[in-house]
Amino acid sequence: MDASLINRLPDLALFLMIAEADSLSAAARASGISVARLSRRLAALEATLGVKLVDRTSRRFALTAEGDAYVDKLRLPMSELSDAVSVLTEAGREPRGTLRLSASADFGATLLSPLIAEFARLHPVVAFDIDLTPRQVDVAAERFDAAIRIGPLKDSTLTSRRFATVPAYLYASPDYIARFGRPEHPSELERHACLPLPHMRGRATFERNGERVEATMPGRVQVNNLVMLRRLCGDGLGIAALNPLTAAEGGAHCPVERVLETWRLEPAIFYFLTPGRLLPNRTRAFFEFARRRLEAQGY
Repeated sequence: MDASLINRLPDLALFLMIAEADSLSAAARASGISVARLSRRLAALEATLGVKLVDRTSRRFALTAEGDAYVDKLRLPMSELSDAVSVLTEAGREPRGTLRLSASADFGATLLSPLIAEFARLHPVVAFDIDLTPRQVDVAAERFDAAIRIGPLKDSTLTSRRFATVPAYLYASPDYIARFGRPEHPSELERHACLPLPHMRGRATFERNGERVEATMPGRVQVNNLVMLRRLCGDGLGIAALNPLTAAEGGAHCPVERVLETWRLEPAIFYFLTPGRLLPNRTRAFFEFARRRLEAQGY
């Protein structure tokens, strides 16, 4: 970076403040600098860059096209710089603050809940704000510390860390098996009523001793909640793809049992998505703690 621009780093931060406040006077109040001085520093920054960032000739405050584009370029590095400062100042300290996480309701109920309970006991000054939703939240814009989601990274502005690998198998109720029989090979599933997971989109890959088979799983019911899927399976509506934890719920009054026992579905891989590579102490501590616990449990 040019030395003259390095000297203008505080002014870059002020410009970002001006843009987000949408007003010179509001930014002056927030920064404790007079409007006149703020205007001079903005003018010096514009001179260094060689472009006009803010239109100050009209009655209404407005960024120029160059200023608008520059704001977008600044936000991410400034956010990363803030994260870096946070990491450095928190290093070695007890995790504290509010950990804001987003995850699916299924993952939250089965795997995340016990992790949070144990972490909360170990770190009593950490609070939690948990959003369980199937939607893909905007991690940075909605100010989440992290989101836990299935599948490869779609948003290239996020950093992904592999978090958990959750196995899945096929289950059916004894009533369903008595009425429709037990499939002996994945290819027979197309003749059965199935309750596939939403991300399967009607097809699934099965593995057995190195053999891989693609099979159709026609879904009479599509539902994005494993608890409901488990209940429908227990009620005899079809063959469901479930993880063992969810399958075990319901007990003797709503039993299900494995079908195609020698075959396994491709596991669901969950990722820990964060706005940047540098994590606040509370986020880093929770991730490392959770990974150790999940690995010990075979996930």
